[in-house]
Amino acid sequence: MLEGCKTELETHCKGVTPGEGRLLACLYAYEDKLSSRCDYALYDAAARLDQAVAALAHGATECKADIEKHCAKVEAGEGRIIKCLEKHDAELSQACKLAKKDIGLD
Repeated sequence: MLEGCKTELETHCKGVTPGEGRLLACLYAYEDKLSSRCDYALYDAAARLDQAVAALAHGATECKADIEKHCAKVEAGEGRIIKCLEKHDAELSQACKLAKKDIGLD
């Protein structure tokens, strides 16, 4: 997204501090001035985010029992649950192992 919207970011959002969605909010504020290239980059980024969220939801659903059994005391975030699942890979259900493979964690 950054490369596709480079001109717009330099023109309209130069003084915006990156992080917490501020650059995205700035681009939306100037949506009537975005090039088709930037429009597509934003659309593509949103589509990829949707796919990632769906994959994570699938993995969380298929691995819920395994997470509860092996990783209940692990604080979520920063990949700690995934690391815990990897540590217990031999003990995971087939459904969880398949979900991990489906979403590219194997």
